[in-house]
Amino acid sequence: MEATISDELLSSLAPLIEKDLLEVFEDTELFFELIRQNYPICGSKIDWTMALGVVKEVTSDDYFLRDCLLFVERLIASDEIAQTEEVVLLGDSAMDFSVVTKVGCLAESLKYVLEMPQHTYIVPLTGEWCIAFTMENMMTFGRSPEK
Repeated sequence: MEATISDELLSSLAPLIEKDLLEVFEDTELFFELIRQNYPICGSKIDWTMALGVVKEVTSDDYFLRDCLLFVERLIASDEIAQTEEVVLLGDSAMDFSVVTKVGCLAESLKYVLEMPQHTYIVPLTGEWCIAFTMENMMTFGRSPEK
C-alpha cells in the first residue's frame, strides 16, 4: 500500500511523538468544533473581521515557512501567547489527524506540517485565540469574540 501524505507527516513527526513533545489525535472534528464554537465562520473559514485583536501578514512561497515561524515567535515575544500553553495544530484537508503540543514546541512540528497543501490552524484548548496559515500565504492571528 502506498503511503499517504498524512502517513509521511506522521513519520516525520515520529521523533517528537517518541519524546512526548506532541500527541496525535485521529479525531479532528472535535478540534474544528472548538474553532466553530469560538469564531464566526464565513463559508468554510474563520471570519476574521469579527475576531478581536487581529494581526494579518502576507508572505511569499519562497519564505512561507520562515515567515510563519517568525510570526509565531513575534506573538510569543509580545505576550499574545505563552510558550507553555497547550495548543492543537490541525489542517483542513491533507492532514487527517490533529496534534496537541505546547507553543514552545511548535517550530519543530510546523516545519513539517506547513509543507502540506492545506490551511493550517493553531488554537489553544481554551479556544481563546487562533492562528491560521493559508495556502494563499496569509498568516492571521486573532482572539475569540466569545471569550
